[in-house]
Amino acid sequence: MPMIKAAVEELFPGGKVRVEQPDLAVGKGAALAAKNEFVEKEREFAEKVEQIIETGGGTEELQELISEYEDVASEEVTEAINSGSSMAEVARVAEQTLEKEQPRGTKVIDKLSRSFGLRIRNETGDGLVIDNLLFYESPSPSEVTETYSTIGEGAGAIDVNIFESFSKDKTLRPSSSTYLDCETIDEFNDAFTNSFSFSEGVKPIGMLSVPNPVGAPAGTPIAITFRGNSGGVHVSAKNGLTNEIAEINIFPEGALNQEELAETRLRFATLSTSGQV
Repeated sequence: MPMIKAAVEELFPGGKVRVEQPDLAVGKGAALAAKNEFVEKEREFAEKVEQIIETGGGTEELQELISEYEDVASEEVTEAINSGSSMAEVARVAEQTLEKEQPRGTKVIDKLSRSFGLRIRNETGDGLVIDNLLFYESPSPSEVTETYSTIGEGAGAIDVNIFESFSKDKTLRPSSSTYLDCETIDEFNDAFTNSFSFSEGVKPIGMLSVPNPVGAPAGTPIAITFRGNSGGVHVSAKNGLTNEIAEINIFPEGALNQEELAETRLRFATLSTSGQV
């Protein structure tokens, strides 16, 4: 982050570059999204008030609407209804609410901060690739399930190696196959990871061991599910032969766990925004 800040300052001399902790940005985004949703619901309430009045509805229908929209009903409109104001006055207050809460030009959506995938054999079977299931900047939360097949007979377990990156490509291919010449598993993993470009940001973040009985036939289906959110990714794998399930929760470096994320969001609970990010 300091290197990026310095580079931006060099490109724009005289400009002030502010650096914020990424996870605080996640909390800010969540607060903005919640605010935007509240505004939309409040507008929806005011529009339905107008519809009831235009179609000849009365106080009873309006009271039912207040109950339905209890958490977001405009205080001004609710007061006008409960105070026994005329339908014309209620309609006027509802129109004022709609004018006040015009939709903003920017709608904030919580997004994934990384892509997540697993390492699998390539199409020809003589190398490895990363198959991304969740993608950088996709809506959060997101969930995807894909089914893979084992190559050989079961040997007790199958290791599912999980990677993160900033690439939006479905398949990430290493730039070389030198990793295949490594003698130890650590050297192999390092060489495989380093065979991707720096900009792709490929990084191993976890491994899941899926039970697969000795002698299980080649082609045994393994269903892999990735559930990603702002805090990280939950990965589960189900053996289609035995129905056994293995799972793991992964919080990438720099990401918040659910408790920390909730605390961060609370820090921005009273955030006021003009609609710009």
